[in-house]
Amino acid sequence: MKKIFTLSILLITNQLLFAQEFPIFPKERIDFYNSNFTEDKAIQLRKELNELENYFVRKGLLADKSGISYYAVYERIAKENDLNFEIDTTFELLETIEFQEYTACFYKVLTSEQLSQVNSKHLEAAEKIAKGNDSNITPGIVAQKIINNLDASDFDLEFYKASSLLAFYRIASPVTSLNFGLPEFGKTTASNIQTIKVELDKDSKLKIDNNTLTMDEARQRIHEFLLIEPNLKGIELTTFRDTPYKSYLEVIEMFNFVYSDLNENRGNVSKKIIINDLK
Repeated sequence: MKKIFTLSILLITNQLLFAQEFPIFPKERIDFYNSNFTEDKAIQLRKELNELENYFVRKGLLADKSGISYYAVYERIAKENDLNFEIDTTFELLETIEFQEYTACFYKVLTSEQLSQVNSKHLEAAEKIAKGNDSNITPGIVAQKIINNLDASDFDLEFYKASSLLAFYRIASPVTSLNFGLPEFGKTTASNIQTIKVELDKDSKLKIDNNTLTMDEARQRIHEFLLIEPNLKGIELTTFRDTPYKSYLEVIEMFNFVYSDLNENRGNVSKKIIINDLK
């Protein structure tokens, strides 16, 4: 299993695929956008993405705001199969928004002119990047597909910049969210908090206290555990070498859903997720 920094490079693929729906949207999806992603939220997200780009330039992840600089980050990921970048700032909406919500409502972040820049070349690229992806896909493979099918100039488009900024932030954000400031996480990092121990085995079975649970059952147990004094508690996930990466992503997304719900109902809950990778 890759460590948690690699988690969200795969999300760029979903963003590229979403381009296939521009500029026509089914009515039911438009209704979903309007009920789940307000204009105020879109304005805040545009502001945070702009601030995030400035932050990445200031800290040196991006050399500047050019498409070449974005392309260079993907080249780095393709070479290293990871992106070790320690982010030490947080953005309120970026930190709490669910990825499915962001993807579904992505069009509101861009203007009509910016959306119209996505053309048939980009749709073909999206199909090639998505083709053959399975649970064994790695960040390096996805990044290589991206640079094989897109040019540096494509990243001058706001669509690709916004998608990339979210992916880069999600890769770096665990350092911020976990508040441990370490490149690797293990049992020793849990010494100052109480954790609920979750296990995901090679057969994608999810266990808490040696009891096999469905995803919904596990989410409920974790929510109940964190509900009382959540800032003094955390989640400790143990995976194995043969744990399917797809299942790992689904479990991490479930954790994020629990924290998002806690923040919505209690406010300002510090996210603490500890990953133990057993060989």
